Amino acid sequence: MRSINAFVFAVSVAGFSCAAYECNESSIEATTKPQNFILDNVKGTVTDLRFGLMWDMCSFGQEYNSELMQCDGDPASVNSWSEAILTQDEMNSSSAKGFDDWRLPNIKELQSIVERQCSQPAIRLSIFKGTANGVYWSNTPDNTVNPEMNGRIIDFSDGLEFFRATSPVRFVRHVRVISN
Repeated sequence: MRSINAFVFAVSVAGFSCAAYECNESSIEATTKPQNFILDNVKGTVTDLRFGLMWDMCSFGQEYNSELMQCDGDPASVNSWSEAILTQDEMNSSSAKGFDDWRLPNIKELQSIVERQCSQPAIRLSIFKGTANGVYWSNTPDNTVNPEMNGRIIDFSDGLEFFRATSPVRFVRHVRVISN
């Protein structure tokens, strides 16, 4: 058994925490197996074969650089759930990545890309390259789990749905359903 500890030190940008990315393959079963995803390194999208979803590889506010196969820039801080919902309009009015049906994921969809083997952030950075180590909005309304926020979130520092008021900075990643 082996443990992969990949340490990527990032400068604290836009308020998300600076920590070491770590994945432990020896003691925790993978929740997002790479063979279930198709990366389009030209457009910067990720197709999830398990659920028929196409994800933006980068966080909202970043641009995909196909030459370097990376997300450039910092993710945009989206402070409220209503602002997060409005980012869909921006993506769709520009036909981002050739599509005009982008939306925020629901809480189950967002939870489906959490990788339990990894932390800081709890996602496969080889697939979702532009993920901040912080809180991401879903389109699922909420007045019980995090009532002060109005919408459900995933904290990608650990993959949990509970908000700990450590930073007011929150992010968005868009998704769309693949039509047959």
